[in-house]
Amino acid sequence: MKRISAYFLAVALMALCLSCTKEDSREPVSGGERIRFATSLISTRGATVFDGDDPLKNTEIGGGDFSVNAYVCETGTCYFSDAWVKFFAGGTDKWQFRDDGGTPEDITDDAYVDYYWPKNNDLNFFAYMPYKQNMEKTYVTIGEHTLADGPSFSCNLPLNNLQDSMQEFIYAYATDQNPTTQGTDGVKLRFVHPFSSVVVILKESYRMTIKTIAFENIFGKGTYANRFSTVDFGGDSAANFTSGNWTTSGERSDLVLEINEPVPGENINFDTQIGGPYIVVPQSLSEVQFAITYERDDIGAETKRIAVASPSATSWEPGKRYTYNIKLGDPQEEILFNVRVDEWDVVDYKQEIDVQ
Repeated sequence: MKRISAYFLAVALMALCLSCTKEDSREPVSGGERIRFATSLISTRGATVFDGDDPLKNTEIGGGDFSVNAYVCETGTCYFSDAWVKFFAGGTDKWQFRDDGGTPEDITDDAYVDYYWPKNNDLNFFAYMPYKQNMEKTYVTIGEHTLADGPSFSCNLPLNNLQDSMQEFIYAYATDQNPTTQGTDGVKLRFVHPFSSVVVILKESYRMTIKTIAFENIFGKGTYANRFSTVDFGGDSAANFTSGNWTTSGERSDLVLEINEPVPGENINFDTQIGGPYIVVPQSLSEVQFAITYERDDIGAETKRIAVASPSATSWEPGKRYTYNIKLGDPQEEILFNVRVDEWDVVDYKQEIDVQ
């Protein structure tokens, strides 16, 4: 009898440990409705950093998949986690929950499963791209969700040429969702860029060979928490980035990129992008320097440095693209260095200023 009691106790404890799984939401509930996602209002703000990230660019047209976690609004407890949502062009509902027992290539009608709203609770949805199985090259680790801070994630970005093979990470957070309001049109997700993007362009220079460029004394590690919803389909799109906060961590280091190209040359000429786009942790620029090492026949190798912070950009902010233009003149002159700050997917710059 004691054995039987112990057995049932173990089963009960196991059930509690596994309470945050997809199985919770698959249980049909009395009067429950199926969770759906809006077809036309899932956005990634248009632009991405890397050519290989096409599935993240325009989810309205199709392609891509994402992971999603759901949390009970009142308590912050997990309702389901790591659900796999896939774009399905052939169905009425374009975005559907996938059965994670299959592979991304197994796109058939019977590969989809249904998730249901809870009876009496609103839900917060935290979604991210790429899908969890493809996260390795983002260097992002999904963290805990709390009622006070919402979802969180951390990163340990490479500070070298491994940036060339990175994949972008984007996320969405929709709060206070319920079947009464979202039951007809579906849950709307607005995917946003939590990182900053950096590009370096050579405007002018003497004939030389550029050896390396670097952003020195930066943080490559950090943790991000987002308390409030990113769903904001009207007004200033920048409002989507005010609710998340980065906390940098670890030691400062240098983002050093090997170039080793002559200028002008086959690959680099004037007004040519010589570095980037790179993904960096948003942070203060008060201690950050830009360095360029080059070699000329008349003076040999030389490194020039300049402070990165300027009146128009004292920090790297989430969802912003920073284009640094450099001019290398006579060796006796200082490097001319200016920055153009854009929204990630907006063409027109906000401010541009020369710093000497």
